[in-house]
Formats: sequence, C-alpha cells, structure tokens
Amino acid sequence: MSKSSCRNFQFQKFSQELLLVPWFVKKRKAFQIICFLRLIFFLVSFVTLCETLITEWEKGKYLVYFTHWTLIMQTIFQLSITVSSYRFLKLWPKTGQSYELFPFLPNPPKLRFCLLWVQWEIVFSTTILVSIFFWGLLYKKGTKVSYNMVEPHGGNCLFTFFEFFFNRAKFPCSHWWFVLPYGILYMVVYIIYYFMSEIAPYQIIDPSKFSGWVWFVFVWVLIFFLLLIGKFFAYLREKLLKPSNYQQLAQDEQQETEIEKQSDTDVELGIIQEDQDELYQQQGEEMLKNEENEQNEDDKVPTGSEEEKEEQLQKENDNENKDETEEL
Repeated sequence: MSKSSCRNFQFQKFSQELLLVPWFVKKRKAFQIICFLRLIFFLVSFVTLCETLITEWEKGKYLVYFTHWTLIMQTIFQLSITVSSYRFLKLWPKTGQSYELFPFLPNPPKLRFCLLWVQWEIVFSTTILVSIFFWGLLYKKGTKVSYNMVEPHGGNCLFTFFEFFFNRAKFPCSHWWFVLPYGILYMVVYIIYYFMSEIAPYQIIDPSKFSGWVWFVFVWVLIFFLLLIGKFFAYLREKLLKPSNYQQLAQDEQQETEIEKQSDTDVELGIIQEDQDELYQQQGEEMLKNEENEQNEDDKVPTGSEEEKEEQLQKENDNENKDETEEL
C-alpha cells in the first residue's frame, strides 16, 4: 500500500459522518442559528479562559491542573468548529436543503477536519470527567461557589451536551486511540511537576503512593468508558431520532440532476434534429418545385416555336395558292 493510499485510508475514518450539520437541520436559516449558538459558546469559554489566566497564572500551577487543560482544549475546539461552521455556511446555497451541500466537502476530508473530530472526542470525554471528578471528589461542602468554579467544572459540560445534539458523530472505536496521547501528555507534565516541586496538584492522585497510580489508571479508564457511553448514545440518537441520511440523499440528488440534464440534452438534441429534418425537407421540396418550374419552362418554349413554324408554313402555303390563282 502506497503512502497516499495509507493516508486516504486513515482519513476515511473521519469521513463517515459530518460533525457540523445537526440531524434536525434541513434549511439554511436553521443552520445559521446553530452557527450563532456555537459562536456564543466559544465567546463564553474564551472569556472564562482569559479570566482564569488572569487570576491563577501567577500561582505558577496553571498548566498542571486538568481543568485548565480541558478549558483550553474546549476553547480551541469551539473556535475551530465555529470557523468551520461559518465556512460551511458560505458553501450552502441560499435556497435548498442541507444535503445539496455535501458534494462540496472533500472526501477524504482535509487534515483540519480530522483534527476537529479528534478535538471533539477529547472535549466530550474530558469535560464530563472534570465535572464528575470535581463535584464528586474534590469539592468540599461549605466552599463558596463562584463563576470560575461553576463554568470550568460544569458549564462547559452543558455546552458539550448541546454540541452532542448539534452534530452526528458516532464515536467510532478507531478514534479512541487519538485520545490516548492527550492523556499520556498530561500524565507526563503532572509527574514532572511533582518530582520538581514534590507537591501533588491533586492530593488524591499522589505519585508517591500506590493509590495515586491506581487513580491515574482509573481516570483514563473512565475516559474510555465515557467514549463508550458517547458511542452508545450516538447509536440511540440514530435509531430513535432517525436522522436523514444526507450523504445518500446527496448522491440520489446528484444522480437525479444528471438524469435531468441528460434528458434535457436529449430533448434539445431531438428538437435540433427535428428542425434539421424539417429544414432538409423544405429545401428538398423547394428544389423539386424549382426543377418542375424549369421543366415546364423548357416544355413551353419548344411548343410555342413549333406553332409559329406551322403558322408560317400555313401562310406560305396560302401565299402560294394565291399566286397560282392569280396566274390562272
């Protein structure tokens, strides 16, 4: 298998379902609303990210917290999907259905589209994980609840649930391995920080204790479990809601368009052929008429000359008879 075919095979994993168009959207105006909501989600995440950077960056531990990693990844994802959605909207005809747009999408898709899909799978699993982990294990009763506590540990999870219904991703198992490097990278940063400062950012995950490593394993098993749940709910979404197979509709629409174009072409060719036949027939009739007229003229000329000759002969005979009579 050549390098290009291998690359195309890898990209095909991301081209089965679209990540941009919801199952319930069939008109351009409805998709404009989805684009606007995605823009709002991005702005909220971006403002939260900026606020946490201002208030917590000076502490020197900003990037050792998984919450901040998730917030950064979610902001990047929402920016990417917002830009992609508006680019998608530009291709959408101002009249017509959503499936009319699909032939414009690259197949296999471009690399940025594959990265967008990976970002979505990371964001889906990690935002839910952060909400469960923080409110279930880290939050202490009596602690004052603030915006910086609620949005990164729950508000972003709400945006994730909305986005789950804004797309038609199926969470294929072959994509799960793209989430693994993200987790490994965070574990490396976490362990490096621990050995340099001898402080565990999360007391429950202490690398100096066996239980800390157990929690490490548990967290990443939970991430894959969440992807499995996402796959299950995506399956239910497809079965219960029965969204239209836009890709098949696009192919059918394209075939119908080609058939209509071919039939129109055949009709035009038939009309042209009929016009040519009529023209040839008219030209033939005109040629026959011209030939008949010429023949009639040819026939009339000799007939007139013979009559004149007969009259001339008759006159000569009469003159001769007169002369003979006079002589007598």
